[in-house]
Amino acid sequence: QAKKEEQKAKIIVFLQEKGRITNDEAQEALAVSDATAERYLDEMEKEGKVVQQGVQKGTFYTLK
Repeated sequence: QAKKEEQKAKIIVFLQEKGRITNDEAQEALAVSDATAERYLDEMEKEGKVVQQGVQKGTFYTLK
């Protein structure tokens, strides 16, 4: 659980620096699988921390 929160905190930092993040960028930044990156981003969206923009290939996330 602590590791997951740490990873999600890294996503927030990335977003603060870059303004947006894709699933691929999250995978690369955290060195996790596609499914794991997607799960983190989905959880963060449900927590109201990020907003998903677009669908499928063009999807990216921004801070709420």
